[in-house]
Amino acid sequence: MHDEALLRTLREKPEHGVPLLTKQYAPLVASVIRGTLAGSSCPSSDVEDCTADTLSEFYLHLDRYDPAKSSVKTYLCLIARHRALDRLRRRGLTEVLPEDGGIELADGADLEDTVTAAETRQEVFRAVRALGQPDTEIIMRKYYLGQPSREIAAAMHMSVSRVDTRAHRAVARLREMLGTAGAEESKGRK
Repeated sequence: MHDEALLRTLREKPEHGVPLLTKQYAPLVASVIRGTLAGSSCPSSDVEDCTADTLSEFYLHLDRYDPAKSSVKTYLCLIARHRALDRLRRRGLTEVLPEDGGIELADGADLEDTVTAAETRQEVFRAVRALGQPDTEIIMRKYYLGQPSREIAAAMHMSVSRVDTRAHRAVARLREMLGTAGAEESKGRK
């Protein structure tokens, strides 16, 4: 079923739309979650719970979805990854970060560009891991999950200014580690 038809059914007849959404996307969502939780000690029931949570969140907040920005498939994959990372964090497994960025080869995408992007993403994740705690968690929450500083501060029992300072310093260290400090400065001068 195409996204437009699925969305229309979800809005007009949710009793038919939700089962269609589940049938069409639950296997994909579960796969993303399994990949994100791989290497952790989370039980298999976490995959089922996160899958249900992802599909529920999509349906309950359908008004947040903008078809002009992404497909339903892409949007659900993002929600799934966030849900799985939340689950890891709640279980105290924040040191388990994805090895890749969940690169998926889109139709017509250049394989070389996709491989290069995946390698770059892996390098960045390795550098983020090397920061150590609490900086790794702050960077993941702020830039990967998009959480605001006040939410991070509350979750990590820190002040907002401390979160912002640590994030700023961690980003500077990442630039040094990845050798991008000079490139960023020259962009700023143009």
